[in-house]
Amino acid sequence: MSWKNVQQDVPWGGAVRNLPFEIGADVIFKYSKPADKQGNIKIGDLIKKERIAAHLTQSDLAKRSGTTAAYISRLENNKSYIEFDTLQKLVKHGLRKKLYLRIR
Repeated sequence: MSWKNVQQDVPWGGAVRNLPFEIGADVIFKYSKPADKQGNIKIGDLIKKERIAAHLTQSDLAKRSGTTAAYISRLENNKSYIEFDTLQKLVKHGLRKKLYLRIR
């Protein structure tokens, strides 16, 4: 991770260079904590519930949204992450619904 607007002086070959502040993935992992399980939303559970309510198979949903049935299966079993753009396609084109996002 790098922040170009935050600078730091770094020794460089006998001189000092002013470079963007960076944190490596190893440091982020070391200081990270697991998310609270109670607060996690299982997007896959929501997709499966809506797919079944719409009387669609995983294959139907995949065709409508431009993905694969295998990907839908992984999502519904919470074995895969989903990008926001893909979620929008699943909801809008696959389930033919509107997606609302609220951050509290």
